[in-house]
Amino acid sequence: MQCPACEKEFAQHEYGEPARCPDCGVFYEKALALKQRKLAAKKAAEDSQNKPPKPASKLAQGWQGAKVSVEEGRRQREAEQQRNLASRAASMPKPVVVTDINISFGSMVMLLVKLAIAAIPAAIIVALIVWGFISILAVLGMAF
Repeated sequence: MQCPACEKEFAQHEYGEPARCPDCGVFYEKALALKQRKLAAKKAAEDSQNKPPKPASKLAQGWQGAKVSVEEGRRQREAEQQRNLASRAASMPKPVVVTDINISFGSMVMLLVKLAIAAIPAAIIVALIVWGFISILAVLGMAF
């Protein structure tokens, strides 16, 4: 049998009648009841700390629910703002700096030939526009 106060083990016949610890002298029943009351009080204190306090009335419950809803809304808005900032940062154009062009001589010649061939129609169009403008000026000049 173990003493509830000093927690030493003795044979049951050593406790005597009424049961009393041979080492510390406390009565077994009283010490056991005290130990159980302390454990129950400790457990009740832990339970009261772990549980949120209950609102006293329906109005208090309503306010508590509103507070929870507002906080949840704030958290959702903050998360959405973070997602929007991340997507904007990903979609913004990044600056590009060209440092070198590595092109072979044959490719460069082909590019310049194509440019010269494309310039012929452009030169014809520009010449027609200039000829038309000079013609209009000549006709207006003769009229005066």
